[in-house]
Amino acid sequence: MFKPLRQVEVYDLGISKWKSVASLTAKRSALGAVAYGDHIYACGGHNGFSSLSSVEKYSIKDDKWTSSPSMKKCRSAPAVVLLDGRIFVIGGHDGIEIFNSVECFDPNTGLWTFVSPMLTRRCRLGAAVLNGKIYVAGGCNGTHFLRSVECYDPVKDEWSFVCNMNVARSRISVAEYQGKIYAAGGYDGINNLCTVEVFTPETNSFQYGPCLNGHEGSLSIAAVPVNF
Repeated sequence: MFKPLRQVEVYDLGISKWKSVASLTAKRSALGAVAYGDHIYACGGHNGFSSLSSVEKYSIKDDKWTSSPSMKKCRSAPAVVLLDGRIFVIGGHDGIEIFNSVECFDPNTGLWTFVSPMLTRRCRLGAAVLNGKIYVAGGCNGTHFLRSVECYDPVKDEWSFVCNMNVARSRISVAEYQGKIYAAGGYDGINNLCTVEVFTPETNSFQYGPCLNGHEGSLSIAAVPVNF
């Protein structure tokens, strides 16, 4: 198990350096996080003793973390994305059960609600938004490491199978960039992976892209505009 931490660091692209900012109010590993407006939301995770339902948000302006309404379930190793002004927390586990359930938070009302569950139970999955839909990839269902990818349509409140990646990937990181989804690294049950796969919606398939420089499980990736 990874050691839970409170420390937070931010990378300044202008000067290519990391710096420390205000610490989380609670120690967390295997959490999910997403930016919304001038805030960053940290959802769930594990404190070294149990999975967490608590959520906190960081004010970029004030350099301060404050409590936000808790999720309905304790979730360690979920995926978290922002879509249409709502924060979706997907899958994960509570130390006993791996979830296919999904809940979303509306910052305007402060309420969490369940939406339709995934087709497959997943923790340590990756997720990204593409063309107004949520794509989830890989993870672990408690028995197998997963290759499968599924997609959530918020208009229909419905999940559908998309395709399989070339290899199974748990502890994966996923990001959207220029209309494609990048699935990087992860763990296949034997090895940490350096490979990267790229999903093209027009062909509904994954192709291998350039490899990472190292074999990385439990990594995080993000896309940043080159003119940032």
